[in-house]
Amino acid sequence: MHRESEAVLRKRKRIIVLFVFTIVIPSILLGIFAYRSLENESLLMKQSAKEEQAALLRSISEGVESTIGEAERSFEELIRSHRGSPESIATSEWKKLASEQALVKQPFLIRSNGAIVFVGASPLFELAPSPPRTYSKAQFRDSLFQRADRFELVEKDYLAAAEIYQRLLLATRDDYLKAELLIRVARCYKNASELRKASTAYETLSKSFPHQRTISGIPYRVAAVLEQSDLFRSMADDSSATQQLLALFEELIQPKWLMEKEQWLSFVTEIESRLRRILTGKQIQASKAGQHWLQLKNRMKQKMNETERLLLLMRDVIPFTEQARGESGTPGFYRVSRVALGESFLLTSLRLQNTGEAIPWVAAGFEINEKVMRHKLLPDFLSPIRLRGDLACTIQDQQGNVVWGEAALTRKNPSMTRSFASNVPPWTIKLYEQNPEFREMLFESRKSVYLWAIILVAGALVLGTVMTIRLLARELELAKLQGDFVSTVSHEFRSPLTAISQVVEMLERRRLISKDRQQKYYGAIKEETQRLIRMVDNILSVARIEVAQKEYEFKFVDPRGVIVEALEHFQNRTMRNGIQLNTTLPGSLPSIRADRTSLLEALLNLLDNAVKYSTESKRIDLSAS
Repeated sequence: MHRESEAVLRKRKRIIVLFVFTIVIPSILLGIFAYRSLENESLLMKQSAKEEQAALLRSISEGVESTIGEAERSFEELIRSHRGSPESIATSEWKKLASEQALVKQPFLIRSNGAIVFVGASPLFELAPSPPRTYSKAQFRDSLFQRADRFELVEKDYLAAAEIYQRLLLATRDDYLKAELLIRVARCYKNASELRKASTAYETLSKSFPHQRTISGIPYRVAAVLEQSDLFRSMADDSSATQQLLALFEELIQPKWLMEKEQWLSFVTEIESRLRRILTGKQIQASKAGQHWLQLKNRMKQKMNETERLLLLMRDVIPFTEQARGESGTPGFYRVSRVALGESFLLTSLRLQNTGEAIPWVAAGFEINEKVMRHKLLPDFLSPIRLRGDLACTIQDQQGNVVWGEAALTRKNPSMTRSFASNVPPWTIKLYEQNPEFREMLFESRKSVYLWAIILVAGALVLGTVMTIRLLARELELAKLQGDFVSTVSHEFRSPLTAISQVVEMLERRRLISKDRQQKYYGAIKEETQRLIRMVDNILSVARIEVAQKEYEFKFVDPRGVIVEALEHFQNRTMRNGIQLNTTLPGSLPSIRADRTSLLEALLNLLDNAVKYSTESKRIDLSAS
């Protein structure tokens, strides 16, 4: 029986181990793998989002670069179509290029001696010093001229001098001499107070020689108009003086002549000074002449900015570009961004091949129109792009100013940035996630759900394992108890059966036995048989109790009678086992409400246990009260 219990125990242990290895551990591993897969999914989604953002930034950068490249190809095709001789390109062709390619702002050409030519530009003054002008003065040594010069300067006979100057004017064919003689004629009439004649001479000079200049480079028309305006004021003709000055002012800002910057500024300052003496503050606002003057000043301011910008290009930006190109050795177009005196320039230039000229063209390029890029190219290119719902885009310049997009986004940290190729334009594309915390919260909530699910499953598995172990332990205990019970019952059954068997053998072997001894043997058989019956009844009672089918018949019984009956059943056993049974019973006991049969069985079991578990002591005391 003990070996059977051990076998059952080993079987239960194998079941527990099998349960743990086939259900518990795989379930925990699956939970861990599910949690890890969620983390991997989160990483993959983040990686996918980054790749999507990188692709978007790349498409914007490549789109802008492609547009600049298209303008560069059109520019190169125009240069190549004239076999690398850009001076043969007509103005209309340059204008057509600018109309087709809005990014082409200011084309420029560079000669091998470093001279820079801006195509189609009209600066207010010379951007580079021009070579000095030389004029022949041989005819001024004529004796008649010397005589007129003496009349004017020594004898102060201005009319006689004017007459000789006019005779010389009719005789010469040299434009420079004619212009000089007209100045002398007008000056003599002015000094002779012949103001009308002097004005006529200056007007003839300005109309006949509008482009000729003095030795110092001053256009004759500029000098003539300034003098004529003084004559008009002397004749109290402020209106004519104003018209002449405004006309000259407009010609200076066209400009009709290119002169050195200092000369140009001095003439502009002189004209404005004279206009201020003619027009008061109220007249400037109220009169047409004043309004025209203000308009011309605004135009001059705009063109001054353009001219200063050309100066920066010539002196700083273009030389820097060519130097950088030489250091890089980049073939084809070379782009560069440059900031000079707070102005931002975007340039691209192309190296030209030598066409055999004395001073060949070595490079050609153009300034990229940043305003067109800001206000037209970027909106046209970026507006159709559909960003993901949680993304926003801005483009910022070097100072952090927003070129395109919402300025409010700059207060956030961008999720990804990218610069344009060659840093042209020198802007940065930035992508922002509108609500990055939401995605993180979503991932964290999913992780929490998975984690709690794993914890709950693990807890359920642990609880199930514990309960299974306890259940199996209980079953093992019950199996052990059942084994012990069977062993005990078998032993208990063996004792009376053995006694009956022995008595029966004795009866069979001894045929001549006295009646007294036979009765004694029969009594022993009866007693052991009743003992067996009680044991069977006890087992059946226990079984009925366990399944709740035991029925009790409660009624008032005499407990003393039950005890006496039990003693009568037990008397022969005590005598046979040599046990002294001492009873202490009163004459009567109060009746109790009980099931008499069950009470008798309980009392017999007590007596039986007393006999069974008594050691050296052979005495049983029974008392009731």
